[in-house]
Amino acid sequence: MRAAEVIAGGEFFFMEESAKRILIDTNVFIALEEAGRVLDDVHADLLRLCRELHYDLYCHPAQLRDLERDKDDQRKKIQVSRLRSYLKLDSPPEPSSFDLMSLDWKQNNDNDRVDNLLLFALQRGAVSYLITEDQGMHRKAKRAGIESLVFTAEDFLSYLNVEKRKSAEVEADYVRVQTVNLYGIPVEQHFFDSLRGGYGGASFDSWYKDKASKGRKAWIVGEKDNLDALCIFKPEGKDERITDAGVRLPGKVLKLCTFKVAKLGRKLGERLLFVAFNYAIKNNFEFVYVQVNDSRQPDLVTLLKDFGFIARGPYNSDTSYVKDMRSSEVLKDWTPDERLKYDIEHFPHFDSGGNVKKILVPIQPTFHDRLFPDLGRRDYLPGFYPEDASEANAIKKAYVCGSGYKRLEKGDLLFFYRSRDCRSIYCVGVVEAFLRSDKADEIIPFVARRTVFFDDEIAKMTNKGEQLAILFRVAQYLKCGISWSQLKKAGMKGPVQTIRTIDETVFRTVIKPLIEGD
Repeated sequence: MRAAEVIAGGEFFFMEESAKRILIDTNVFIALEEAGRVLDDVHADLLRLCRELHYDLYCHPAQLRDLERDKDDQRKKIQVSRLRSYLKLDSPPEPSSFDLMSLDWKQNNDNDRVDNLLLFALQRGAVSYLITEDQGMHRKAKRAGIESLVFTAEDFLSYLNVEKRKSAEVEADYVRVQTVNLYGIPVEQHFFDSLRGGYGGASFDSWYKDKASKGRKAWIVGEKDNLDALCIFKPEGKDERITDAGVRLPGKVLKLCTFKVAKLGRKLGERLLFVAFNYAIKNNFEFVYVQVNDSRQPDLVTLLKDFGFIARGPYNSDTSYVKDMRSSEVLKDWTPDERLKYDIEHFPHFDSGGNVKKILVPIQPTFHDRLFPDLGRRDYLPGFYPEDASEANAIKKAYVCGSGYKRLEKGDLLFFYRSRDCRSIYCVGVVEAFLRSDKADEIIPFVARRTVFFDDEIAKMTNKGEQLAILFRVAQYLKCGISWSQLKKAGMKGPVQTIRTIDETVFRTVIKPLIEGD
């Protein structure tokens, strides 16, 4: 293994890379190894990057036993021989009846049993990650609290691409989202093939050209003739009917007519949603909705639900998913889970009442630029960022530090304070989850999908002692930063060297007016 040189806190150090163990579900194995089938780009790149980054692919002994029950002898012979070419888990753990009950995993048949064995191997730490296209397994992982370790093939490719950039000490891609006219995008390109297949072939092209002729616009990532992601949008009027049963939206409505991501998994989808949300905020839309075919677009459905869209009913062969952009009543006696649920469903609004802790998080400029690349990559005057600074940024992020702060709860508000140069707050986040540990192999998978830290940096941090890892969602970017002098004038005392609570009087005096008027 080669040694990787990285920088953290101004120090250079070396760490030996070690292979990570990746367990692949049978559905992924079949996609990788199916005879007579050309390997698609996602799976080809997945294999290439796993080799390049020293990620070892494993199978579970139960998968071999499962394949050996195939009554088609020729197919069985081929698939078993190919699965045996992968590394095999040695004596993986098996869940007891008590384990299954504790994890809330049903086991009614052989398929359930194999799924549970794979998930339990992950839950017990026999492997680092699991790749599966089975949404049922993703739901089981969520119930067990290990959903951050379970990926689809496309999501894991996204993760590997980020890891490759990290290992090369290259900053994460700054993805610019462009607003373009449909007539400037050639509909003949392969990007649209799946839409043509799902929505009537040539009739999709006719629909597309009709909307292009009427001036319809889209947000895109990539080049116009080589798209990576696209969202066609349409501002609609009030009282729009969105379901077969006649459900209407009583306010100004933004419809996302076509939403498709071709590369890098859900991260680009997340960025497109952030652009849509910002557009809705700036133009006073009260609702954003999408009509999705649940069976053909399960990943999109998962993404929408994760960002506050709620199913409101069927419309023809699709389901209407609605994001309510309006504020709603907040209750003082909410649990942390209830506060977080509100913040997700009602973004850009969030609960900032007196029962919600407000926490100042100091962050060095180097890491501020990496955590918020849309801000760090722009030329700006201290204390000011352009209005479109959020345009290419993701919503879900992670931060790791050595703070001893132990009062975190879901739904707490984080105010990220850029130290040293600007000495100001520019971003508000909402705590989604957190972990305290002095073990790198616990923190690394916890923050894997979101982190700006290299694995080696986290390893060095944990060598110094227990670290605090925070998963959070961006709630708001501030056009004008809140400076230390403003905080001090409002009554904040003491140095800003580590995470600390912001007094409610300080919050209401200087922060609350700025975030509500932003």
